[in-house]
Amino acid sequence: MKNVVFILLFSLLACSQPSTHKTRSMKTGKALQSGVVHENIKCKKDTSIGYSVYLPKNFSSTTKELPAIFFFDAHKRGVLPVKKYKELADKYGIILAGSNSSLNGQKGEMTNRIVNTTIKDVLGRFRLDKGRIYSAGFSGGARVAVLAAMSGNFGIRGVVGCAAGFPDVHNPANMDFTWVGVVGDRDFNFLELVNLNRNLKASGYRSHLLVFDGKHEWPPEEIFDSALNILFGGKATEYYDDPALRPLEKKEIGQRQFLAGALASKDLSWWNTEIAKLQKGTNSSGTEAERLMNARLLSFMSMVSFMYANSAIEQHQKEQASKFLTVYQQVDPENPDVYFLKAEYEMLNNDPQKALNMLQKAVELGYADREKLMDSSFFSQLHQNARFKSVLKKIEANFSD
Repeated sequence: MKNVVFILLFSLLACSQPSTHKTRSMKTGKALQSGVVHENIKCKKDTSIGYSVYLPKNFSSTTKELPAIFFFDAHKRGVLPVKKYKELADKYGIILAGSNSSLNGQKGEMTNRIVNTTIKDVLGRFRLDKGRIYSAGFSGGARVAVLAAMSGNFGIRGVVGCAAGFPDVHNPANMDFTWVGVVGDRDFNFLELVNLNRNLKASGYRSHLLVFDGKHEWPPEEIFDSALNILFGGKATEYYDDPALRPLEKKEIGQRQFLAGALASKDLSWWNTEIAKLQKGTNSSGTEAERLMNARLLSFMSMVSFMYANSAIEQHQKEQASKFLTVYQQVDPENPDVYFLKAEYEMLNNDPQKALNMLQKAVELGYADREKLMDSSFFSQLHQNARFKSVLKKIEANFSD
């Protein structure tokens, strides 16, 4: 599996000189200031491919070979993990670099080109310790991080997989790496990582699982710190795989299958009742495990209703789209993607003012995908609209936050 795909974020261990200063990449001599996030570094071989980078405060151009961590985000927001974990970069002496070009859904050829070009660019700028290279990623990017290790191309020694498990790969070239799964206890992929960790351990692989209080998201800094500590040879408090919870796991899997099928077959009246029941179940007098199961089922239905609504809108199926969007908003009202899709739906109904209202709501909730907005044919007639231009500026600001 020679050309692999990944959205990435790199880190290199460095030493000495704790003050913020300008340094030079060890091979190219290009000046880069340490202690500062550089949001848009263009690859020399292909300037259409870029990444964000952070040099830790103690980085020095005299440092010898440095270890590296490659991170993969699912939404082309390489700057997000760079900013989120830059204090860890200072703690461990890590350079963080996150791809702003790779994302879920790209064709394999394009993703491979982005990954290979970005890695070669970093290798050209810095001397890496090839015996201490790691990868990490979020959601679909977590699978890509594993894929990078499985390929054997880069000698990746460990992977931090956040919110998703392994890619579907048969007979991988390499499995000699440590995997640290990280997942929120309300993440719809929670059971996937629990089962993966269970199976990897049973097969004798180096596997660990960390669970935090959260949904489908990059983990908090302290949790990612624990994951890095494991990769670097330390220990952390890991998830306890309680055999007594197996029956509840089976129930959750069955509920997911039922609810996914019900989205198309049941009407909104049924869904209003079912969603209210699940929401009540997250705060009921049941066990903590049952409350978390109900929260994950709501999270799962957020993901499923997004896919259904997006498909219906693309096919101009207004009635179906309206139903799926109603369910989507009820199960996940603070998700900016709800209002992005509702904006497309309003354009489908020839109501640009309502569409702009929905886009404004999406931006207020953190929507940050400028390219997706500009590529959507639904909004092409709004490109010169003053409110639309204002939304674009706010999206650009969200991308960097």
